[in-house]
Amino acid sequence: MRRGKRKIVRASALLTLSVLALCVSALCVSALSVLAMSVSARAAEEIPVPCLDRFLSLTRQEVKEVALADCADSGGEITRSGGAVIWKRPRGASGEDSGFLRAEKIGEIADGAEAYLLFDNSGGSGVFTFLIAARREEALLRKILDVPGGDRCSGGLRKASVEKERILIERRMTPYMIAKHLTAFSDSPDAKGADGFTFFGRDDWPYCAICCVARREESYSASGDLEEGGDFLISQKDLYDQSLRNDAAACLLRALDAPQGQAWIRLRPEDMPALAAKLGEGC
Repeated sequence: MRRGKRKIVRASALLTLSVLALCVSALCVSALSVLAMSVSARAAEEIPVPCLDRFLSLTRQEVKEVALADCADSGGEITRSGGAVIWKRPRGASGEDSGFLRAEKIGEIADGAEAYLLFDNSGGSGVFTFLIAARREEALLRKILDVPGGDRCSGGLRKASVEKERILIERRMTPYMIAKHLTAFSDSPDAKGADGFTFFGRDDWPYCAICCVARREESYSASGDLEEGGDFLISQKDLYDQSLRNDAAACLLRALDAPQGQAWIRLRPEDMPALAAKLGEGC
C-alpha cells in the first residue's frame, strides 16, 4: 500500500508540474502578445515623415496643420538608420531626384507634442535643418513649435535635445553670422550697413554653406521663443584656413587675438563689445 501511495503522490506531483508549465507557457505567450501589440501600437502612432514635410514648404510659417489622410501615404521609400527615419521622396514628373527628408525624434514637449530634428535635401547639395514639434489631434497633425535652422554651416542645426520643456540646440555658424551678431554690441553707425550685409565697413564676410567656423548653443521655450543664446565656440583652425583666402576672416582672427595652438576660442557675451570695437577700428 505504501508503494501504491508513493506512485499516486508522484503522479500527482508530475501532473501538477505539467499544469504549472502549461500555465507559465500560456503566460509567456500572453506576455509576448501584449508586447507585440504594444510595439505595433507605438509604430502606428509614429508621425509619418511625409506629413512633417508639409510644414517645410515655402509657406511653412503659414502651415499650422495638415490632415494625416492627405500625407501619410505619399509614395517614395521609407528606411531607418539608427534612431532616424529617412523618407526618399518620389522622383519628380520629369524623373529628377527630389531628395530626402531625415527625421530624428528628440523627445516630447507640452501636451504630448513630439519634437523632431529634420534634415531636408531637395536633390541638390544643400541640406537644410529645422526643428518641428507637432501633436496629433484625431485626424489632424498640428504644428506646435517651429525653430528654423539653415543650410549646413549657414545656421544649420548640428544637434538638439529636450530638457524639462526646453529645447536645446547647437547651431553651426559662419564668419558672416558672427559679424552680424556683433553689430548689436557696437555704437558705431558703420557697424551695420544700409544694405543689411555690410558689417563694420566690410562686405566680404564668408557666408557660404561650407564656411563653418563656430558653434553656438541656444535654448528655446516650448512655444519656440529664444530664451538664451550661449557662448560661441570658434574653431581657430577653421578660421585660420579661411583667413588665408579671405580678408574679413583674417580681420576677425586678428581681433580675437587667441594664443596659437588653442583649438577652440570661447567667445562669451561679456567679450563681445570689445571684439565689436576692434572690428570697428579695422582690427
